[in-house]
Parts: sequence; structure tokens; C-alpha cells
Amino acid sequence: MSFFVFSVDGTGEDSTYVKIDGENATEARRVLESRGHRNVQLIEDEEDIALRRRIGAQEAADEDIARLKSFEAECRQLTRRQFYWQKVLKPNMPILTLLTALVAFRIWRGGPWNWWSLATYAVAGSIILDCVLRLLPGALYARLLEARAWHNDDTIISTLRILRALPKRLRGPIPDFELDFSEANVIARRGKINEAVALVQKYETDPNHQGGAYYARLASVYGSGRRFDEQIDCCRRALALSPNSTSNIISLAQPLVERFGSLPEAVKLLDSVPETELKPLPWIYYLFSRGLIALAEKDFSRASECFSNSRERAIQHGTNELLKGFTRKIQGYEALALTHLGEKESARRLWEPVANFLEATGQIELRDAWRSAHGES
Repeated sequence: MSFFVFSVDGTGEDSTYVKIDGENATEARRVLESRGHRNVQLIEDEEDIALRRRIGAQEAADEDIARLKSFEAECRQLTRRQFYWQKVLKPNMPILTLLTALVAFRIWRGGPWNWWSLATYAVAGSIILDCVLRLLPGALYARLLEARAWHNDDTIISTLRILRALPKRLRGPIPDFELDFSEANVIARRGKINEAVALVQKYETDPNHQGGAYYARLASVYGSGRRFDEQIDCCRRALALSPNSTSNIISLAQPLVERFGSLPEAVKLLDSVPETELKPLPWIYYLFSRGLIALAEKDFSRASECFSNSRERAIQHGTNELLKGFTRKIQGYEALALTHLGEKESARRLWEPVANFLEATGQIELRDAWRSAHGES
């Protein structure tokens, strides 16, 4: 019997996390609903799998879980301007406005520089410093996500250097796990795959990241180094350790099609996914994988439909920079499918806005397939 973690009776930060045993997720959900819980949502993406293991290992406090998930969600979903406004400026706007007015008045009047004036400036300065310190982790993390999406390796390294230099109390809940894997992907892209793997190997025995979550992230490191055999091996190990994870199923199916053309195994994997249990984020990757299969089978109409639905869901999901990057990749594949359907003008309208991104992020196979479909060298 497996155990599952659900969020119930709310949305976002208002949710309560419940751990429950069950033969499968559907049975566990039914039990919770029979107990009167509302808005029962299965935790099932990669980060949530790590959270599930963490809860089972050390019964982490609900407030700690909510804080970490809330911070990551804010950094991933808000644009930089939204983050600055909602998390730093807006909460302090009344006192900042008052102090600004007082300082402006003192400067305008040219009054004596007495203790009252100095106290006003000291309070204003301390609030501004507090704003900057509270802003810094989120701003740096947003910068890191954007750089990761574009494979801007120099920016990734410089941002990581700043984040690691910050004391942990100023860094916020950004885990070392996230920083190390971000650096490992850069090292792998530079051809030093053994060094990249060595950097993150310590997490294999870390109780907070054991099992499927570790190997799922390690697969991305091998993918960055274009070591696709090892990438598939890691995906298989992640699935073996977390067999109920739809994210791990999809993460294995996608490279099987995209890198190796292993259609029967990929189809079998995706057919095992209960669509009623898919959360919004896995739906995006599920439809994309279905589109890859249809493209390989030369069912271009079906491929175009899957890619279009996947892209629309990705756009609706939020402003996460990494997801925006993946959305551009989906758009490139949709353009390729439309090309094979003879709709070359529509295909070019989709392709041209994302062509530079696909080139920058090393989507070599997609680029070559596009050129071949258009008779370009």
C-alpha cells in the first residue's frame, strides 16, 4: 500500500496538506471526499513528490511546507515587476509615502538638522534597506529562472555566486538542491558531465531528495549534456522509485519519443496515465508527448491539435519563465506539424517569434526538421 499527500479545503496558501494511505490515488481521494473534505487535489509534480517524501521521512511542519511552496510559486508565477510591487513596495507603501513626504518637507524648508531630522532619515533608510533585503532573494531567483530558460550560462553562474554569498537567513527558502542542480546543468552543457554529476551526487542519499525526485533532476543534467542514454536510465530509475508519479511516467515517455523514436513503449506509458488524475502542469507535458507521438506517426492533424492544446494550457498556467521557455518549444513543434499539413504561412507565423530561442537553447533536432520540411539546407 502506498501513501499520498493531498491538499484539501482551500487553494494556494489556504490549503491544508493531508497524508493518507491507499491502494491508489483514486481510492485515497474517495476516502477524503467521504470525510467531507473539499477541493481535494493530489500532489503529483516533481517538487511535490520530494515534498511527499520529506513529509514521510520527518513529518515536516505544515507552516514550513507552505512557506517553501509559497515562495517558489511566487518566484515562478509573478513577473519581476509584480514581485517588486506585491511583496515589497505595496505592504510598505503607507509608511514609505509618509516618510518621503517628511523628508521632502524638511529639504524644502531647509530646517535645522536636529535629532528629529536625523531620526526621520534613519527610519526611512532602515525601511528602504529592509525592502532591498526582502526583495533580493526573489529578484535573484527570478533572474536565475529566466537565465535557465534561455540557457544563459554566464548569467546563471553569476547569479548563483551572489545567492551562495548571501547568508541563509537573507537567501530565503531557496534550497542548495536548486542551486546545485542549476549549476550542474551549466557544467553538463559545457561538456564536463562527470563533474556535473559529482556536484549533485550527495543528494542521492539526502532524505529530503531521495528516490524519484533526485533521479528526475539528474535526468535533466544528462539531457543538458546530450547524454540521452543516461537520461533515459535516470528516468527509468525515477519511475521505479516513484511508480505512482504521473510526472515521472511522462518524463520517461517524452525523451523516448523525442530522442529515440520508441513509440510503442511511450504509448504504453502514456496510456497508463489516468487523465482524471492529471494536475494542470502535467497536462501540458502529457499533451506535448502525445503530440510528439502523433508527429512521429505522421498524423500531423492530431499532432497539431495536441501541440496547440498543450501550448494554450501552458500560456494559461502562468508567467513561470521556465514554462514560458517550454511554451516556445511547443510552438516550434506546432509550427512543424502545420508545415507538414501544408499550412506554411501559419507555420512561419508561429516559428519566427521562437526561432532565436530554439537556436539559443540547442533544439538542434527540431531546427533541422524544420529546415528539412521547408527544403532549407
